[in-house]
Amino acid sequence: MSLPYRLIVVTLTLPLVVPGCAAPTGGGQAVVRCAVRVDNPHESHGTPGNISAKVTFWCSGRVDSVTGIVKLQRRSGNAWIDVAGPVTRPIPNPKRGKRYTATASAPCDNGTYRTAGKGYGYRDGVKSQSTTWEYSKAVKNPCA
Repeated sequence: MSLPYRLIVVTLTLPLVVPGCAAPTGGGQAVVRCAVRVDNPHESHGTPGNISAKVTFWCSGRVDSVTGIVKLQRRSGNAWIDVAGPVTRPIPNPKRGKRYTATASAPCDNGTYRTAGKGYGYRDGVKSQSTTWEYSKAVKNPCA
């Protein structure tokens, strides 16, 4: 069975700082797990006649902000060309475990498309390492 998305999990190891105290010695760290799910492109349910590329992103622990980035790409020969996006969606003070989405869309047209997505978070002013671009499966004529 083929899933309509890819799930990527990244672990953010950020310094643990207790308010009013110095950072613990010995490299005390807090581990926050964040994930990015890249959906296959499909005809938009809300705007028929458009191809929709969606990324869902969330973190399991406390972060100050989380950002998801999504692009819709079309195959041209051996290359992938951006046809929508990048759309960047920053979420300040996200709720722990709450899932957020970012969507890019373009008018339906014949061709082979994929969704590209990534994300990152901030905690106590420290930016996590950005995930690399992750890609959905290639979908031929998503509106057909």
